[in-house]
Amino acid sequence: MTNMHWIQRSLVVSIFVAYLLLFFPLYSARGTAILPMSVIPVIAAGLVYGFRAGLLAGLLIFFINTWLMNMVGESGWDVVFQRGGGAGSVAAILVGAIIGRFRDMSKKLRQELTERMKAEAALQASEERFRMLTEGSLAGVYILQGSNFLYVNGALAATFGYQPTDMIGRMCALDVVHPESLDVVQEVLQTILDGDVEGARVTFTGLHKNGTPILCEGLGRSVDLQGQQVLMGTLLDITEHIRAQDELLKAERLQAELEKEKELSELKARFVSMMSHEFRNPLAIISTTTQMLQKYNDRLSKEQRQAKLVQIQESASRLTDLLDDTLTLSKAEKVGLDIHAATIDLVQFCRDEVNRALVLGGALHDIYLSVTGTCTQVRADPNLLHQMIANLLSNAIKYSPDGGQIRVKLRCQLSETVIIVQDKGIGISEEDQKRLFDDYHRGTNVGIIPGTGLGLAIVKRAVEAHGGTVSVKSSEGKGTTFTVVLPVCQEGLNSEQAVTLA
Repeated sequence: MTNMHWIQRSLVVSIFVAYLLLFFPLYSARGTAILPMSVIPVIAAGLVYGFRAGLLAGLLIFFINTWLMNMVGESGWDVVFQRGGGAGSVAAILVGAIIGRFRDMSKKLRQELTERMKAEAALQASEERFRMLTEGSLAGVYILQGSNFLYVNGALAATFGYQPTDMIGRMCALDVVHPESLDVVQEVLQTILDGDVEGARVTFTGLHKNGTPILCEGLGRSVDLQGQQVLMGTLLDITEHIRAQDELLKAERLQAELEKEKELSELKARFVSMMSHEFRNPLAIISTTTQMLQKYNDRLSKEQRQAKLVQIQESASRLTDLLDDTLTLSKAEKVGLDIHAATIDLVQFCRDEVNRALVLGGALHDIYLSVTGTCTQVRADPNLLHQMIANLLSNAIKYSPDGGQIRVKLRCQLSETVIIVQDKGIGISEEDQKRLFDDYHRGTNVGIIPGTGLGLAIVKRAVEAHGGTVSVKSSEGKGTTFTVVLPVCQEGLNSEQAVTLA
């Protein structure tokens, strides 16, 4: 119990004691004085403890008055009421009840007033916090009732070139939306207001007061505000953000293009160096062999002269292939490759390519050709087909420096022709396979083996010009298998033959 309760109780008790002490003097002087005196402790009890306490106090005074008057030698209800004690007691009961009820009502009213004041203060504090948060926010904040602005902060109004007073209660959300985004925004607003979703995010084009379009991102959700459903959310002007992203993307693309250009320049420089080396060797062979024939022709036997002429022919063929590869790649980069299809006996075509490869550099190798199906009537471009097979065979020979077997497999089917070239050479790493068909690219494990980095790039372009595909399967040190699939037409199927050339 608090100190205040002790004080209240002590006050009431003191009044009752004072009443008892003053009863006899008052009674001796004038009994009717008991009436006003009886009311005092009842009033005190009612005021301090309420209706019930006032009622009980009045009853208690009634019995006390009766007992005290009996103590002075008078008894009977008539005497009590005649001398005024009974009337005082009844009055005390009524006054106690009335005062107690008044006290209870007053207390309840004070409590209600206090609670209301607290609620109003809390609401005011909440509104002040909301105002501080929204007005200090860099993001636009809005409250919509339907589609009308119930509240906007300064940031949102400034985004569209208005003052908050211009928008609140005077404008609707669609007034600040560009015509091209009206349907999108209206659909999102209706979806939220219909209760299909609690909230949504939308990117749209807004409209500034001066007519300038603004890229905006809005976020809103349905909330209960004083018993009404409203749409509350935030809005950001993302125009500069999108512009910065675009500039960043442009810078990144430019950087990538510069790096690609730099890499291409380096590759071309390396290509020029390799090409000069590739041209120099055949030219040197042609030059020295020609000089030898001129000086010592009469001393050489027929067989020796024939061998020298073959060397010149091989070197000339090598130069021709290098020029063809260079011209083909250049044309492919500029205008693409044209297909001049002809009917080809693919088996004989591959035999000729194998023999040519053996003459040009395959003395240490055994090349086996196997055929599944009848491949005598295949439609393809002879020149591009030659560059495909010649480059694949050249690579197989070149990157199998220790010799060994090379297998060429033809599979002729109704809708496609498959050409497979398989070797047991140095293989290709997984990392190099990612860029294997790029212009001028060569594997990291080729060492001093000569090459231009054009062969496989030309193979890929020639295959794609036919609408086909080329794939590779390889492991370092275990060899490489290239598979070319050409969707060309051919006649004959289901026959099988094997041709072995060594």
